[in-house]
Amino acid sequence: MESIKNFEKLMEKIGTPEFDKLLDEFGTNNLTNKERKQIQEIFTKHWEVTKIKIDAALKRNSIKEQLQYNAEIIPFAYIAREYFKKSRTWLYQRVNGSIVNGKPCQFKDEEIIIFNNALKDVGQRIGSLSIYT
Repeated sequence: MESIKNFEKLMEKIGTPEFDKLLDEFGTNNLTNKERKQIQEIFTKHWEVTKIKIDAALKRNSIKEQLQYNAEIIPFAYIAREYFKKSRTWLYQRVNGSIVNGKPCQFKDEEIIIFNNALKDVGQRIGSLSIYT
C-alpha cells in the first residue's frame, strides 16, 4: 500500500488535517496483517522517540529549575574542574540539557551524586568563611 510509505512521514504531522485524513483512510480500508503490523511499528518507533524527547526535556527543565535561583552564586567552573575533572562547558551542557551530537546531555546517576556532594561541600566551605580585622 503506497499510503504506508507516506504514513511514517506524516507521523511528524500528528494533529494536522492531513494526518487525520490519512488515519481515516486507514480505518476504512481493509488492511492486511502485514500492513497493520507496519503501521504499529511506525507508531511504536515514533512514540519511543517522542517519549525520549519528553523525558530529556523534563530532566533538563528539572535540573535547570532547581538551580535557577542560585545559578549566579554557584561556582560552575570550580565544580567542573575540581569534582569532575571536566570543563565548565561540560557541566553547563548537562545542567542546561544542551543538544550535543544530536542527543541531549544529561547527568548519569553517579554524576548527580557527585554534583550534589560538590554543592554541599562548596556551600559548607563558603559558610565557614569569616574575615577578621
